[in-house]
Amino acid sequence: MMRAIIVEDEAAATEVLVRFLRIYCPNIELIGKTATGNEAIEMINYTNPDLVFLDVRLGEMTGFDVLNAIDAPIPLVIFTTAFNDFAIQAIRHSAIDYLQKPINPAELMGAVLRAQTRFDEIISSRLTAEALRVQQNVKTAGRIAVSTYDGQVVLKLQDIVRLEADSNYTNFHMKDGNRVMASKGLKEYEEQLPRTHFFRTHQSHIVNLNYVISLMKEDGGYILMEDGTQIYIARRRKDEFLAALAGSPAKSNKKNKQDQ
Repeated sequence: MMRAIIVEDEAAATEVLVRFLRIYCPNIELIGKTATGNEAIEMINYTNPDLVFLDVRLGEMTGFDVLNAIDAPIPLVIFTTAFNDFAIQAIRHSAIDYLQKPINPAELMGAVLRAQTRFDEIISSRLTAEALRVQQNVKTAGRIAVSTYDGQVVLKLQDIVRLEADSNYTNFHMKDGNRVMASKGLKEYEEQLPRTHFFRTHQSHIVNLNYVISLMKEDGGYILMEDGTQIYIARRRKDEFLAALAGSPAKSNKKNKQDQ
């Protein structure tokens, strides 16, 4: 199932696309729709969709402006337009397809099928890369090299309580109370940390599951850490977090000891 959003400034065109997706493309989960470029940028950054149906002309902005402005990973894109003079730009932006309005259901199904094929390839590649990362972490005895202004610092994964984004930098909060400021962004380290132990709760935080005390429901939901900090967790990530927490080796061992 691919999570998708529609960016279209014509209400009638949006209604048609929603209806066609519901009838002809059951593998699409529509998670949002918007009519403006600025809202599209915010929505893509927040929801990180797998696929975007993107109108080329959005008032004063274009779909290309939207793609150039987002901070999230570039999703798969199917451009939709009433004009035929943007195809070359669409190709340059690695679009899956370029559909002209009025949209033909058969052409839509073909475009979605191509998107699904590409999506499956990406997921397969990520799983392979994740397996390699876990193996590498084992080989390096559970350590990570962190770039600071003074050079490289090697940190033990078991000593990292949480990571916090600070603009284009990352703060590593350690179990001894010290803080290490890294000169790279949070995403750089998210890709290196084993997901069996570390979980990204939202855009600003990654927590070490071994230091989680509980998931609280107050104030919209937050994670209580052993160092006393309260970390906000995005609503859409709660189920995934609970699953990751249940599968954490350290947490499982603690539970087993309690049961004995």
